[in-house]
This record gives sequence, C-alpha cells and structure tokens, in this order.
Amino acid sequence: MLELLRIAPLSTIQDGGRAHWRALGVPVSGPLDDWSHAIANILVGNPTDCAALEIGFGRSELLFEQPAMIALTGARAPIDAAGQALPRWRPILLAAGTRICIEPAQQGQRTYLAVAGGLRTHQVLGSRSSAPLAGLGMEALKRGERLAFVHAGPAQARAFGAPQHAHRPIPANWWADAEPLLDLEGGAELRLIAGAHVGLLADPYAPYTQSFRISNDANRMAAPLLGTPLVINDGGRMISEPVVPGTVQLPPAGQPIVLLADAQTIGGYPRIGHLAGVDLARFAQRRGGSELRFEPIGVDAARRLWRWRQQRLARLELAVRARLG
Repeated sequence: MLELLRIAPLSTIQDGGRAHWRALGVPVSGPLDDWSHAIANILVGNPTDCAALEIGFGRSELLFEQPAMIALTGARAPIDAAGQALPRWRPILLAAGTRICIEPAQQGQRTYLAVAGGLRTHQVLGSRSSAPLAGLGMEALKRGERLAFVHAGPAQARAFGAPQHAHRPIPANWWADAEPLLDLEGGAELRLIAGAHVGLLADPYAPYTQSFRISNDANRMAAPLLGTPLVINDGGRMISEPVVPGTVQLPPAGQPIVLLADAQTIGGYPRIGHLAGVDLARFAQRRGGSELRFEPIGVDAARRLWRWRQQRLARLELAVRARLG
C-alpha cells in the first residue's frame, strides 16, 4: 500500500482516460501532462496508460508500506527519502517503509509518480482517472488515503543489480532524456493551429502578435488567458459544436480559454485555434500568472511533430524493456 501522509492540493489519480465515452458527453480526463505521465509509466515497465499519481503544486509526503519500483517525472521539484536526494526521469527501487518527500516545484507545476504494476483503484466507466468536477472517479486526493499497488519483486531488484532487501532507495544508473520537450523554463512559443472560426476575428493575426498570461483560475477543465481582448466581428453567437482538449475558445469578453483534459465535449463559443498536441504537455506545466505566446502551425506540421513524439515513446519503451529484462 501507498499511504498519503501529506498530499499537494489538486492531486489526482490519472490513467489513459475515457476517450470511448465522449459521444455520451463524458470528459476524456487523463493526465494534463500526458508526456510526463507516459514516460513515468514506461520507466517502470508499465503500459503508457497505466494509473499513476498526478501531484499538484505543493508539498507531499508518501509512505510506501511495500517494496516498490517508481519513477518521478514532470515538474522540477526537489525530492528526497531520509535525506537522500532522489533523481527524476529514471526508475528507483524502494524498500518497504520508505518515506519520500516532494517539495514545491522550482519550475513547472505538476509531478508524476508511477509505480511498477500501476495503482489499483476502483474503475468508473473503464478508467481509474479522477474527474472531480464531473463527479467521476476518486475526488482530489487527501491526507491519510491509502492506495493499493503491485509491490516490487525479486526480478525488479535483479534488473537494478541490487539485493532484493536493500534498505535505501536505489536509482537506476540510466535515465530518459525527456525533460527538454516540456520547456520548463517557459521560453518557447506554443504552436497554435488556426481554428474553424478564426475568420470571425477582426484581426486574424491577433492571437500571434501579443503575449497572454495564464489566469490563476485555471483548473483541469480549462485555463483562461488574460491579455488584450480579441474582437469577434459578429459578437461570437453560434450553435454549440464539438470541442476537445486543446481547443481555444473565445467568449464574448474577448479573453481566450484553452480547454484541458476534463473539458466538456461541446461548446458554443467560437473556436479560434487548437494547441498542437505535442504542446499540450508544455502548456500543462505553465503556472498561473506565467506569460506565453503563440506561433502559427499548420495541421500537417502538427501531425508530423505528434508522430515524432510517439516514435520517441516507442523507442524508449523498447529500450526500457531491454533494461528491465
């Protein structure tokens, strides 16, 4: 079991989500930073859509009552176990009774923790993902909760070249060079595909010629952006149409909204753009109050970037399987 001695606000359990239920109006859910979530799972030998912890911004203390193999990815947060600093982006073998502390992130916003075998929580509509605002799955995690997982066995210890009953955390001597894609410093522009209704803007280039600030009201459903209001020629009244995570809507006030994993499935605001799929993880690691800029990208180029990312995941998965035996 994994006991949450302390857990950062807005922390949840996320797996691959509920994509097959969108036709009935069910949010997809799943991780906001799907890149870090997938890498964490790959590093411990799990399928990429296995249930893992999505840990919010704050301090967390976790007690592993059984031996475990874990991986920590995502935000650049200091992590330690009894004074021993733990690395990110690599597997770590933990003994029973290990307590790890995750401090507030220095850069980025969300940390992901995967356990070999995955977390064994109750499924709702075929998924363990939490969507608290939609009332699906577990609520946001609380102090004192205990989560079941499959504990590490002798084969995992041998893969590290370590004794099965080691008393201190043992990190692997190899890692995944996956952090650069997240751009945790927030310096790179986010790539935006022109939406179906961009022609309604008084200035179609306006989304690309100014910076925006992420509102502190952002949540797992959507992140409002603050900046010079964008103007719609006809006031933006229209019939509701399908939307997906990454869709950028424009309400009448002219401040864009980026829809995220727990977003609704239809919306009545103009769709002025869509974040390239490869940049959704980067956006998820931007904190409230941080600034961002968009740059235009075409659909074909966005698809090529997405295929390149998926190929990187596939190559990493093959390499990790060879390492873990």
